[in-house]
Amino acid sequence: MRKILAIGGIILIVLNLTGCKSLGLFKSNDEKATDLGYSVIKLVEDGDEEKLQELFSEKALEDCTDFETGFEYARSIYAGTYESIKIVGYNESSHYDKGKHSHEVKAKYEVETSSSTYLLYLYYWPSNTINPAEEGVYRMILSTNNAEKSYSQYAGIYNPNWDVEDS
Repeated sequence: MRKILAIGGIILIVLNLTGCKSLGLFKSNDEKATDLGYSVIKLVEDGDEEKLQELFSEKALEDCTDFETGFEYARSIYAGTYESIKIVGYNESSHYDKGKHSHEVKAKYEVETSSSTYLLYLYYWPSNTINPAEEGVYRMILSTNNAEKSYSQYAGIYNPNWDVEDS
């Protein structure tokens, strides 16, 4: 029994000294959000609409009527090759209901490419056991300047038709 406790203690000390993060066991919410932003940008850069669509929630795809148009628009404004991404705005909230939960995130990123700087806005649920159909990305906006509207009535990928419909 003492050997088991000693071994367990050694493991805890090693994990504490090295940190679980450095072992890749745990990531912060910011790191997970950055990973998602990077994945989205790389899929736009690579022109992989199908894989990008897989990141969107079932609910988003039901509510979206112009996913292809949004993807084409994002591809048309994106230039250069990826260099870096950093979170410049982040808001999260969690909701609990009878043992179930939902975790909602709104993130704003600054994306640098070899030829331009972009802002990427993502609205998503990384987890949602209250309404599993909402889990995933709901709305994405890729822009060369600050979005002036919330576009909360839209799902999918921003395209200029959203501004015309909103007028």
